[in-house]
Amino acid sequence: MFKLYTVLLLVTKPLSACCDIPELGDPQPLTECSNPKLPGPCNDVQCVFEKSGFLTNKNTLNKEAYRAHLKKWSENHSGWREAVDKAIADCVDKELRQYLDYPCKAYDVFTCTGIAMLKVIFAQGPPPPPPNLPPNFPPKCLGPPPAVTKPHECCQIPPFFPDEDFAACGFQKLDEDSPERKRGPPDCSKQLCMLKKYNLLVDDESIDEEGIKKFLDDWSTKNEAFKPAVEVAKERCIGKSLFGPPQICEANKLVFCVSSTIFEQCPTWQETEGCTSLKQHMDECKAFFPK
Repeated sequence: MFKLYTVLLLVTKPLSACCDIPELGDPQPLTECSNPKLPGPCNDVQCVFEKSGFLTNKNTLNKEAYRAHLKKWSENHSGWREAVDKAIADCVDKELRQYLDYPCKAYDVFTCTGIAMLKVIFAQGPPPPPPNLPPNFPPKCLGPPPAVTKPHECCQIPPFFPDEDFAACGFQKLDEDSPERKRGPPDCSKQLCMLKKYNLLVDDESIDEEGIKKFLDDWSTKNEAFKPAVEVAKERCIGKSLFGPPQICEANKLVFCVSSTIFEQCPTWQETEGCTSLKQHMDECKAFFPK
């Protein structure tokens, strides 16, 4: 769990911060599907697609409606035509892979669209810095960090939960290279399953903030070198509005925040060439992105 979220942070956080794709959805469906916010990575995107007429049924994309929407969007957003053409070619005209552990056509199309547009952006070279960036913003921070084969091995974080509990909640280990393995964050139900096992939920989905603090304190007592990192994680992640796209549930955002903070604050960083390069990139760039 911590390994997966750390890799996500290192690769996607700078991209999302520097490549600000304008909102693709229409305001009314977005508003209707966010009040109240629906749980899980599929439900809110599914809601927007249904209300926008992008689905003919739950798992079938209305290709003509979605294609027409993207083309109209590109007419209103100068400079995005090539990215939209790529999204149509990759995500409307082709059969899509499944991104979650269960079928959710809206999520697959939504994710594919973002990836396709980012491919065009980076094929054109690094995007210009947004106007609000400071003059000393390091150019390398506009892109991903240096490639490290197994970045999670740069910090040997002791496990928070035993392997059997991960398996019971449906998690796969990072080194399991099964062709069936899906990319992206785990289904929220898996994360909620793990938190529920340790009585870290107030009800079925609400996080017990005091329970999380006590759990982290107990873990850091057993792993004293990580106590300073845990204190930073508690301050940064618990009871705060957390970074992340709207389709990621709060439980996943919390684990993402805690794991990436402990990784960043790691007291036992490995001094290999790759890990040293990664650490230098993180140290130089972290001040310029939201925590």
